[in-house]
Amino acid sequence: MTIKGDNQGAVNFGAYPWTVAIFDTEYEYRCAGALIHFQVVLTTGFCLGPVKTKLIARAGEWDMNTIEEILPNEEISEYTKIYHSKFDKYSEEYNIGLLILNKEFTALPHIQTVCLPIEHTKVVESDCLTTGWEKYSRGRRVFLQKNLMNISNELCSSKPNSNIFCASSQEEGVEWALGSSLVCPWVNSENRYSIRGLWISEAGKVNKPTYFLNVTKFTPWIIEELKNKNINVST
Repeated sequence: MTIKGDNQGAVNFGAYPWTVAIFDTEYEYRCAGALIHFQVVLTTGFCLGPVKTKLIARAGEWDMNTIEEILPNEEISEYTKIYHSKFDKYSEEYNIGLLILNKEFTALPHIQTVCLPIEHTKVVESDCLTTGWEKYSRGRRVFLQKNLMNISNELCSSKPNSNIFCASSQEEGVEWALGSSLVCPWVNSENRYSIRGLWISEAGKVNKPTYFLNVTKFTPWIIEELKNKNINVST
């Protein structure tokens, strides 16, 4: 499974296999999420939308404009939504949510989970990146990666908040959908990543900050919510 990108940011099929595409019932691409258990998608509260909003979660996606791929994707449209109790549509500070699927995705080379972050896990911050699909695309909508640098809440133009941090890139930005995950590789552990942030907004320009929700701050909340559903996740 290759996890290297080309100069345009596109990655090979099967790279970063925890990334989930979320659609509405008209199959309009809505946002992205991360598979933290084969039955659980981590994303933003804004992505989940109002309680009655119907969604479709698709794992194993690569090119949204074709069904002719190396391996087929899988879709699940039955689930339970969980929002943080402090989630507010007017604020980003608790912009996090979970889709508890009614069944598990099949574990395949292109459908895998990503670890939740914990404070003592050592990662290579210089190799952190974010992955997903463009929110708006006039042509081929293929899976992309963007390498990040200078991860710090001091980059944020607004007052620093422990629940939010910012990162910049030397690459031209694209407007990606909410919920795209920022992941960092573990030190001395090839191809093992922890999710550190969820994309909540961006400037989209070189060296301009992108805003992420700090998932590390919410790991205890995630674990507790899933424990109530008898679901255990990896950290």
